[in-house]
Amino acid sequence: MDAHEQNVVHSKAAFVHVIIPAITGGICGLVAQSLVDSGKLASPWDERDYLNSLWNMHVALLIVIIPGLVVMAAWMAKQGRKSEIIEFMAGGFSTIILAFLMSSMAGCGAFILMLFWFMASGSWGKHDLPAFRLGVWWGLGLVVGAFSGALALDIRS
Repeated sequence: MDAHEQNVVHSKAAFVHVIIPAITGGICGLVAQSLVDSGKLASPWDERDYLNSLWNMHVALLIVIIPGLVVMAAWMAKQGRKSEIIEFMAGGFSTIILAFLMSSMAGCGAFILMLFWFMASGSWGKHDLPAFRLGVWWGLGLVVGAFSGALALDIRS
């Protein structure tokens, strides 16, 4: 197999690592923003408080944790890599925790995470990654998807 054929194979395999987390995160972000808009998850912060402005992003991250990790575990089990599930999920969970911290930077952290996800999606797909790094990549996709889903409904309203 020549280098071009290898790149095509890796690109097709990498697509799964981009699309599944992004769609899962996007759906969770839509659900989170719907809950915020309906008042079912009203902000505990005062209207003038800085943390009130970040409530939508934090709710999206809270909502994506459980479904995101379940999807990650199911995908890894389907691949027959059951011994690596914990390591894979640890990578994703640590990225979500990092996203909590970075999203508190006046929203700038969300753009930094998006940039990291684009960079990872462009370069990591060319390699056979260890489970933790693959989990970080999926975690970035979950986070960017959740932010995008929440933002899509927030802009609409």
